[in-house]
Amino acid sequence: MQTDQKLLEPQQALWSYLDNLLQEIPRQPVSEPKPQVREQRPVRERPPVAPLRQEPKRLPAARPAPSERATPAPQPVTVPATMLPVPRKERPEWAQAEFQALVFSVGGLSLAVPLTSLNGVLKWPKEGITPMPNQPDWCYGLLRYRDQNVRVVNTAALVIPPDRPELMPTEPPRHLLVVDGGRWALSCNEIGDVLRLAPEQVKWRRYGGKRPWLAGTVLKHLCALIDTEAFAYMLAAKNG
Repeated sequence: MQTDQKLLEPQQALWSYLDNLLQEIPRQPVSEPKPQVREQRPVRERPPVAPLRQEPKRLPAARPAPSERATPAPQPVTVPATMLPVPRKERPEWAQAEFQALVFSVGGLSLAVPLTSLNGVLKWPKEGITPMPNQPDWCYGLLRYRDQNVRVVNTAALVIPPDRPELMPTEPPRHLLVVDGGRWALSCNEIGDVLRLAPEQVKWRRYGGKRPWLAGTVLKHLCALIDTEAFAYMLAAKNG
């Protein structure tokens, strides 16, 4: 019984976390019944009465005081494109039809990334990750990959909330998933299978909320689907 209890606890924690993710997905609004309109009897119209003609009074034109100056109209403030949020449709572009996704684990959390957004899968290097000065706690440092400096991300620090410590990894990362054209590498503990998913199998999430990286949830496989474009935008905003 103790063995069964130990096996059930991580699965229950994962179910609870996915349930919290689903709470952020807006439900379809229920259409309210239209009020019934009572049939009204036609009202007899009276003949129109010609209005009395009145000549408009001419008012003298107001002259501005000599000490007053015309106030210029306020100019619209333009926001740089880099500060605008990434617009999101109900489904990402890569999910308009059937797609493939790679499952991986970060601690006790199962995630999936679409193959079209994946630029490479690497084993965790024993050496080669260079720490950066004043780097945030969610960044391990820089890794040279295909003549490009890739920022290595502590994925668990970004996707697992502080109130779910039971999902945090207990072992160091073993793999890296390179995304966003080679700009970022997501750390993970295990690499799983490749899933072939239809759009209808995913509970899609709309724009906004606490987790912009979340594209949706796949309840059949107990995993959260990552939107790498939104994830990269979030990392760029955090990195300044």
